[in-house]
Amino acid sequence: MTYSIGEIYDLTKNLDAMKEFLVSTPTITIQIPFEGYQRTARDIMIDYISVSHLVEGIANCGNVVNGKAVFGNGLGGYFTVTLTNYNLEKFSEFLLLHSYVYSDEDYYGTDEHHEYVEDLADYEDELEKRTYHFPEIIDRYYANLVNQGYFEIYNEIESIDGEDEALEFLKKEHKKYPERYFKYWRSAHSDNVNLNVYVSKDAWIVPNKYDYKSALIKLGEAKNTTEFIKANTYKIEKEQLICNDETAVWNNIKKELQTARDCAEIALKQYKKLSFEIAETEYYLSKYADILIVKDTFFTYIFFLYNSKLRTTEIKEIRSKLNPLHTILGNVIGAKNHYSIDWTQVDDEQFEHLCYDIIYDHPKFDKHTIRKMGKSKSRDGGRDITVMTKSINGAESELYIFQCKLLNSSSSLTRTKMIDASNVIVQFGAKGYGVFTNVLIDSTLYDMLDGFTNNLETYTRENWGKLELEKLLNDNDYLRNKYFKL
Repeated sequence: MTYSIGEIYDLTKNLDAMKEFLVSTPTITIQIPFEGYQRTARDIMIDYISVSHLVEGIANCGNVVNGKAVFGNGLGGYFTVTLTNYNLEKFSEFLLLHSYVYSDEDYYGTDEHHEYVEDLADYEDELEKRTYHFPEIIDRYYANLVNQGYFEIYNEIESIDGEDEALEFLKKEHKKYPERYFKYWRSAHSDNVNLNVYVSKDAWIVPNKYDYKSALIKLGEAKNTTEFIKANTYKIEKEQLICNDETAVWNNIKKELQTARDCAEIALKQYKKLSFEIAETEYYLSKYADILIVKDTFFTYIFFLYNSKLRTTEIKEIRSKLNPLHTILGNVIGAKNHYSIDWTQVDDEQFEHLCYDIIYDHPKFDKHTIRKMGKSKSRDGGRDITVMTKSINGAESELYIFQCKLLNSSSSLTRTKMIDASNVIVQFGAKGYGVFTNVLIDSTLYDMLDGFTNNLETYTRENWGKLELEKLLNDNDYLRNKYFKL
């Protein structure tokens, strides 16, 4: 059964009752709430430390079956951990104290309160020395610390002890952890996977003695089947295009790459002080344009791209003007299709299932969170499919909403057929919005989607029109054969 942590104290109240309760519950799932993230960074850090302290303590009392975080859309969330085969004496004492702390009892000023506060302070002071069952929580703590928390702590010290003390605090922190000056930190996952990965909200830095794909797989951001295809860079007017045979993006990470290289050079003792020649930079781009790899002599820089993938219409415009990009960009938009797709073979319901399968396998999204909202043409509130992104680099997971439109092949998908899109985004607080359709997407709809990006700060680049879907189906025998007879 699942119990909230505070509820457990209400059911027990003392050590003997706690032991009886645990004996009768050989496998237990405990739910630990946290407040959310619409407050100061320091408040959020305290939330994550408190949750981490509790779930790591629980995990050390027995065998962890599983543990996962469920984050609300700006309104907090909870962490669940399932434990079995626990040490009864150890777990009973630990759970009695912490369930009391999380209960509705007034515990302030008690011996238990002092014990808990001291334990929590010790835990926070020794984060770098620990190996974690649930390192993702600590990475969220670090993300808040380096991006805003240090600034808030500095202001607190300055208001109490003066500017000199505040500056001394930052100086000591950056001397001990020089990567944090550049807003990077050593990932809490590092010890669990036996490699050093430095992460920020923008990127990872992985020493080249580790294979970058293995690092991505070990940390759950890629599969063995994930493709990273060698890419080339081309200067087009004042911009730089990065593309391979599958996809293309503009190089919008120049500033972030320079910061990563500065961090590697200064904090991680990279190469500029060495005398031998630097290797030429190599670029690799994932098939879905969601991960960009930049590799040089000593380090690989991994960037998780958001809203960067070029649309088919944009690629066609570039392709019409340029050479030798013509052939490569022709491959990206599907110019080498082998099969003609007969869309009359699927109905609305089957089309939505196809869209579901595509999102399910998309590396950007957490497949465990995908939901198909009822049957086709049901009252879904403008949401055919919803899904959360994976949490990367301590960032919060984000909600994406997709609409699926199977239309007559002679038409196109225009903005007039998506009139409720903005209301759906605002109503459900979506960070991403996209469409699937078997026809061409009209420029008026692309203009509307770009408006959502500019005015609602919503990502709108994950769209699948006729060309994108047919290219994917030509490349994916399983999906093509599942839904179509050729």
